[in-house]
Amino acid sequence: MLREVLPSQEFAVQCGVNVLSNWAVVPEHILYSVLETDSYDSVVKYLEPILRVGTARVTPVVSFKEAVGMVGR
Repeated sequence: MLREVLPSQEFAVQCGVNVLSNWAVVPEHILYSVLETDSYDSVVKYLEPILRVGTARVTPVVSFKEAVGMVGR
């Protein structure tokens, strides 16, 4: 079933998402993806096939260097 809902690389490109990595916690049926994009909406579109069978939590992050640059702004 995972093969059926996991978006393809072509679909990721159509959504404007660069898939950096995917990790699975098999016993718990959890998938972690590290994605790169400029748009939250792109991530939501990319996750649509997965959301047909499960749930998702999106946590936007920045690099440590970017985070340090935000301090004191």
